[in-house]
Amino acid sequence: MKPAVQPALLFQALAESNFHTVDILIISTFQRLKIFKYY
Repeated sequence: MKPAVQPALLFQALAESNFHTVDILIISTFQRLKIFKYY
């Protein structure tokens, strides 16, 4: 993505079309937290 993207446009894009991407990011973040807890 371009660094000059407006936050409102980015939020709109996330809300409209990137729910699956957000879910993947959240799941991977939780997995990383679990890994950090165990190590």
